[in-house]
Amino acid sequence: MQKQIKDNSNNMSRKKPDRFKVVMLLIIGFMCINLAAVAAILPALMKYRANEFVPASAKIAIAENDGDLQEASKNELVLEETDDGGYRADKKVQITNLKTDEYVKVCLVPQWYDSQGRLCGGLGEFSDFGIADPPDTAANTQSHRSSQNKAFVLLTYELAPDWSDHWRYDGDTGFYFYKTPLKKGETTEPLILGVKIPKEVYSNNTDYVLRVDVLSESIQTTASAESIRAFGFNG
Repeated sequence: MQKQIKDNSNNMSRKKPDRFKVVMLLIIGFMCINLAAVAAILPALMKYRANEFVPASAKIAIAENDGDLQEASKNELVLEETDDGGYRADKKVQITNLKTDEYVKVCLVPQWYDSQGRLCGGLGEFSDFGIADPPDTAANTQSHRSSQNKAFVLLTYELAPDWSDHWRYDGDTGFYFYKTPLKKGETTEPLILGVKIPKEVYSNNTDYVLRVDVLSESIQTTASAESIRAFGFNG
């Protein structure tokens, strides 16, 4: 009796791999069929589910001093002494649209750099351009003051005489917005014509170079209304 039970158990153990093999073959066969089906329909799926989205693109250029690229590429201001003892440099800023119709904005960022082209931020109040006054529409100027000494004018932009007809200043962001869309091939009216610094600022920074970097951004006029509002354009 014991032997019969033992023989039966042996028979059962020999049959297990056969059933297991059959199950595995079925699974593998099912997988092969599905992979073949996917391979057959994949080209069709790729054909009809191709990404048809085209990313928007914008292309604008900053034109300085009537497009004198050689002078503009230097990025520093060539200062000349004025009658009042201060110093002035030409800095005529315009934006040219090279592609699709765009809304445009511009920010002017003054900085001091050393002879190696490194940004200098440790010159005390002389390198602190922290406060930008609202534009003076009567004098067509805008000044930067030290946040350490609010009475100390560090730099003044000479705005174009008719700048306010074409540009709008946003005091919250420091950007100037061009009031109308800029069409392909068009150039904005000038924003500023020059930059002035007091004699005291110049005499205390003879070993450094003053740069006023022009940062410009744009967005297509065909963008969504939400995107255009987020850009800051409100007409």
